[in-house]
Amino acid sequence: MLFEGKVIEYVCDYLTKENFEILQKLSTTEQGDDIIALKSGVKLIIEAKGESSSNQNSSRYGKSFTYNQVKTHVGVALYKVSEILTREINNGNDVVVGISLPCNEYHKKCVKRISEVIKLLNIVVFWVNEDGSVDVEGDLI
Repeated sequence: MLFEGKVIEYVCDYLTKENFEILQKLSTTEQGDDIIALKSGVKLIIEAKGESSSNQNSSRYGKSFTYNQVKTHVGVALYKVSEILTREINNGNDVVVGISLPCNEYHKKCVKRISEVIKLLNIVVFWVNEDGSVDVEGDLI
């Protein structure tokens, strides 16, 4: 089960191996940009989602999200990276945005349905596997 914290950890491990400097790595209880990394003067900002609630008091804790919940989370992630792009462009910054998601059937299905928009906005998708490996779709720096 990939909780959001593990997704963030695995993506940061991947980025470090790819010679990115990790500037920010939030925990699941913190608000803001989940991951901010830097390479060759270009900032990479990533919104992360897990496949279950990480709140032990939640009725969904440890249970995979339903398809409709995944669709909502992917929609929220798309909104968040759109907001980040707008903020950074308005500030005159060169930025790449990404979404990191568990690599499972529901997340793949949701992303496929909006894949053309993801390509148009140059959003990098980080697919996180249970074993900690990360597959990347899109152009990193």
